[in-house]
Amino acid sequence: MNRKYLRQCPGIAAWLLIVLSISLAAQENEDYTHWDIAPNLNRPWEILWGPDDWLWYTERPGRVGRVNPSSGQRITLLELPEVELTHEGGLMGMALHPNFSEQPLVYLVYSFINEHEQNRQKVVSYRYDPLKQVLLHETLLIPDFLTNGFHLGSRLLIGPDLSMFVTVGDRGFSPAAQDHKQLNGKILRVMLDGSIPSDNPYPNSLLWSTGHRNPQGLDFGRNGILYSSEHGTAQDDEFNIILRQRNYGWPDVEGKCDNFLEEPFCLDSNVAEPIYTWTPTVAVSGLRYYDHAEFPEWRNSVLIATLKNAAMMVMRMSDDGREVLEEREMFADIYGRMRDFAISPSGRLFISLTNKERDIPLPDRIVEIFHRRRNARLDLSAEQLDFEETINFSALTKVLRVSNIGDEPCRLYDFRLEGAGAAAFEMAFSERMIILEAGEERELPMRFVPDRAGRMEARLEFHSNTADGDFSLPLSGRARTAPQTDQHLINFGRLSAGAWRDTILRLNGDGIRQEADLQIQGAASFSLTRLTIPAEGSGEPTLAALRFAPQHSGPATARLLVPDQQRAEPREYRLFGNTGDLAVMDSELDFGALIICSSFERRLDVVNISKSFLTIDEISLNPAAADEWRFLGALPVELASNAAAQIRLVFEPKTVGIKSAALSLRTSRGDVENVSLRGIARAGLATNAVEVDFGIVRPTEFRDTLMYFLRPTTAPNSSEDDRIRLEGSEAFALVCRSSKGRQAGDSLIVALRFAPGDSLPQKARLHVEFDGELESRTVTLLGNGATTAELPDPPTAINVFRVLPNPVTSAAGLQIELSDSKAWTILIYDALGRVLRELQGNAAAGETIVVPWNLLDEYGERVRSGYYRALLIVGQSRRSVAMVLRL
Repeated sequence: MNRKYLRQCPGIAAWLLIVLSISLAAQENEDYTHWDIAPNLNRPWEILWGPDDWLWYTERPGRVGRVNPSSGQRITLLELPEVELTHEGGLMGMALHPNFSEQPLVYLVYSFINEHEQNRQKVVSYRYDPLKQVLLHETLLIPDFLTNGFHLGSRLLIGPDLSMFVTVGDRGFSPAAQDHKQLNGKILRVMLDGSIPSDNPYPNSLLWSTGHRNPQGLDFGRNGILYSSEHGTAQDDEFNIILRQRNYGWPDVEGKCDNFLEEPFCLDSNVAEPIYTWTPTVAVSGLRYYDHAEFPEWRNSVLIATLKNAAMMVMRMSDDGREVLEEREMFADIYGRMRDFAISPSGRLFISLTNKERDIPLPDRIVEIFHRRRNARLDLSAEQLDFEETINFSALTKVLRVSNIGDEPCRLYDFRLEGAGAAAFEMAFSERMIILEAGEERELPMRFVPDRAGRMEARLEFHSNTADGDFSLPLSGRARTAPQTDQHLINFGRLSAGAWRDTILRLNGDGIRQEADLQIQGAASFSLTRLTIPAEGSGEPTLAALRFAPQHSGPATARLLVPDQQRAEPREYRLFGNTGDLAVMDSELDFGALIICSSFERRLDVVNISKSFLTIDEISLNPAAADEWRFLGALPVELASNAAAQIRLVFEPKTVGIKSAALSLRTSRGDVENVSLRGIARAGLATNAVEVDFGIVRPTEFRDTLMYFLRPTTAPNSSEDDRIRLEGSEAFALVCRSSKGRQAGDSLIVALRFAPGDSLPQKARLHVEFDGELESRTVTLLGNGATTAELPDPPTAINVFRVLPNPVTSAAGLQIELSDSKAWTILIYDALGRVLRELQGNAAAGETIVVPWNLLDEYGERVRSGYYRALLIVGQSRRSVAMVLRL
């Protein structure tokens, strides 16, 4: 029952019911809590859970951003200075392309002032560049149309058929909602390229439904039902099911057809009535369908944000999704005006709050709502983190272990450092929100980094949704002055993988004015982390903090060069360090280009560089790559001192594109070595031929082909699987099969390999039977093992392919030397596998050439520092090289 409705009812009984309702709601709200993921926003309007597991949001003044729901890190992707914020306008709705990894398109709707001083609104798309983390290249999707700044609707929703629904308010022109020649007061449907769908109800028209006042919520529910929430005037806010070609009444009908003046229009105009209304209005806005285990009490419900009521309406739906069984009002007057929701795939709930629109003294922000967990308990490894003593300007790390010893998952959030000495401590973890499952333990590293001598104290404070609530842990440490040293040989010793070690040098400050004056040459494992240059005449020494953080197994060396005004040459410090017991000879394996459904094996060489026996106990691939890369062999792999072994890896691509994976090797001593895997999968030859000739192949080599068979146009009646068999020469083999569906017209993909054992003609037959001989096909396979006279020319040898210099600090040159005269192509990829540049040319046999690369991507933008790869293609020969850019 609506509390604001009850307030209008006279009588003591009604007021008692109000008090009881408020009391029950307050008690219910105590079962939930929240944390601020993105505080201090400016009128956030749309929020979405993105394919990168970040929250994407729009702000009405014209900003698109992303926020990490674990760390709170925010990145601005786009700012639109032309956005017009008059009245209810601005940047509003947003949608992301469902296939975002391949088509990173972002759809927006915003209002602006055109050259004729008219208030207009348009729907556009932008391309997301993940390298630069910006939105680029505005493309007009729906041409701009006139508005007066009110009742703009502006919700975007992409359907499973890749069409997009757009809610459009009447924009203050009420009669236009019934005019099929105008877009006002409609819900539109448009294809993602801006074209009109052929199955829209009105020919050559974007209109899907008519008669809307100001629809601001839109989402799909169970059974594909399309729900919408719509603002009324002073009465009849509406909760609608949106149906094709239906009229929703405005301005001739408000709410349901419940009086004699509205009934004739409802009968004549195919009016669809709302399934729920609110009078007086609650100002409904964003809407999301919820059906997750995270909040089981809200399963099969539609969540509706309200502005006037400042609450979340939970509409529990019937099994068929067409009837409201119960309405519950949650969080009333706690957070302020609720504009929109976002729901993660696991069911986490986020709310955008827009209080600046009505000058309410509450912040505009995005919050996450979650349960209080009465049965979760935290066990902390220590009540106090005492860092004892370290050198001034150095760093010392300790770990706080936090365990959930209860039987419910819980959350820790809003970590912060407080107290007079807080500047000397750091949280060496990025999360501001940590989820602990029952029985799970996390290590939270804390660092003491003093900038002066003496004792320092602070507190680590954080909240939890457990029964224990808030925590405040004392931190303390003491720093002493760094010792004087003129040591020119610095040995960091042996470190385990993933660790780091610091040391401090007190230097003569002559000639040192900034960090760039100190140069480290050699292994990238060494770095300068801090430098303090005292005021001139103070007599204090210059302090340099050096770090050894090994990036590969085995020994590492470098030189630190320090300028000295008293000497012509800089002073030189030799840096040494070592890590791990297992040397991995290739930190990256490139499997080259393969036909999908084929396979290729490569071997990874590893060496035990320790003086004792070692085993590799675990070999794992990241889960996303497990279906395309496999490890062959048995564990453990046993290695005596200085012994070597080969790890066999197979690449079996299932889909076309650039593939990457991460391989981890864990030793008996707990060290972990990581290897990057990469391959390119390309499509094979589609064929319905009755004969396929593999041609001449060396007896020591093989050749693959890929065949596509379309499933019969007559729908299969049998539940039996397709049958595929080979008859004839054993030189032919079925290496992979993949079925792209079980419906008529879907494709069956068969990958075949010809690997001749000798120099003889070979022949076989491939039989394919669809669903129990509903239709069968036979293909004759031919091939020939090469004789000496028929051996093809050997592929061009790539004698040299390298980057000069590497790491790249200003300009890059790619050095090439080929065994014979050939045309070559170089593809330059970023860390995500995208092609930034394609270079082409010719090289004479034995000629060494250097190809300059001007460090620009395909859009002419300068690339950023990071990891890149260059692939040289010469005929059938390929070679890949890694590049590190430090620009």
